[in-house]
Amino acid sequence: MMLWFNLAAVLSLGIVVQGQVTVPLYKNVGVNMGDDGYAVFIKATIGGQPLNLVLDTGSSALVVPTPTTTCNTINSDPCPLPVCSNTMTCVSGVYTPANSPTMEYYSSSSYAPSYCNTPTNCDGWNQCARCGFAMRYGSGQIDEVNGYLAWDEFGIDGFSADVPVGIITQLQPGWQRAPAAGTFGIGRPANMCFPGPDTYGSFGSNNPVTCPRQPLRIWMEQHKLVDKIGMCMGTPQQPGKVTFGGVDSSLFTGPIVFAPFLSPNSPDHPRQMFRDDYTLSMTGFGVGSELSQLTNRYAVVDTGTPRLLLDPDMHKQFNGASTCSQDGDCDVIFHFWSGSPTPVSLEVPGLAACSSAGTCSFTTYVTSNTQPFTIIGHAVLQHYYTVLDRTLPESFGFAQPTSACVP
Repeated sequence: MMLWFNLAAVLSLGIVVQGQVTVPLYKNVGVNMGDDGYAVFIKATIGGQPLNLVLDTGSSALVVPTPTTTCNTINSDPCPLPVCSNTMTCVSGVYTPANSPTMEYYSSSSYAPSYCNTPTNCDGWNQCARCGFAMRYGSGQIDEVNGYLAWDEFGIDGFSADVPVGIITQLQPGWQRAPAAGTFGIGRPANMCFPGPDTYGSFGSNNPVTCPRQPLRIWMEQHKLVDKIGMCMGTPQQPGKVTFGGVDSSLFTGPIVFAPFLSPNSPDHPRQMFRDDYTLSMTGFGVGSELSQLTNRYAVVDTGTPRLLLDPDMHKQFNGASTCSQDGDCDVIFHFWSGSPTPVSLEVPGLAACSSAGTCSFTTYVTSNTQPFTIIGHAVLQHYYTVLDRTLPESFGFAQPTSACVP
């Protein structure tokens, strides 16, 4: 594993323990998915109730199922909890709204002004009891979760703040795996707008939306934390760590190399409806000796995805294209735009292996994406100490991990 950098892309970071919150980052090993079926989760509380939350850079909301959550029927699968199908298990969340002394419905909350444009549970006199929401994850083809919004006390390691919470009443089969029971989105704060749950399959600019503030931003502001997050993904045997408010200098060595994110307002953004994504511009990609310069290719950083999902054209071009005599000849190389002519370059082992035909073939950790962009998941991120810098200009940093991070 190698990390090449341009000095112009290396930024100075103040390493200060005070003003930071560091907690373990656990592996979420998926049901019937093997060791590659993980995302990472933290232990947190909502309304004083402990639960595990997937830490997801691919979304911005805090959403949780409850013991009464049911599966929707978009896929003609009634799938009553806890079983969603023969191969996937739905999560019946441990969060119970009725057991929270601090929960208030979003439209009637005293925590902050709550402007609801997506009312639901309305009676014949148009009196509505809830403020509804719907969300898409992954490919974005269907609404994977829907329910209603509330405010509740959210805590990490004893640090708490009152934040908006999406309480899921229906979810799609396979949305999440135990032991996680919800998602804590740490994506871009700009996109926290939800259509109502009655708009299945009709997301669009003409639908009314409700736009609460991002829970992560509220929580970090409450505790005066710098808008930076350092992450060591760890291993299945050894939990990693996530630091809110900076980085943990014991977990990396050498410089942190930063690649700027594509502006969410850019017309080149590959997912126009998912502007909370952290998207990097890819300038090169290669397997072993086969390295190509790229234009108009993009990669979304997603801690909630276990694998590397390659742009379908790139997957077709590079799978089996390089010759090899051993697995060590098949490291995967990424080039990201750094803001200068010299790119940020990563070299990652284990994503391709030398086949019996003497060519580098992608392993099960690499699949073809269904859409024309790449998603960089845990299979890549676990090899580095990574930094999500949400200050301007927003950027993503990579550093060589110490043995305390990757044994």
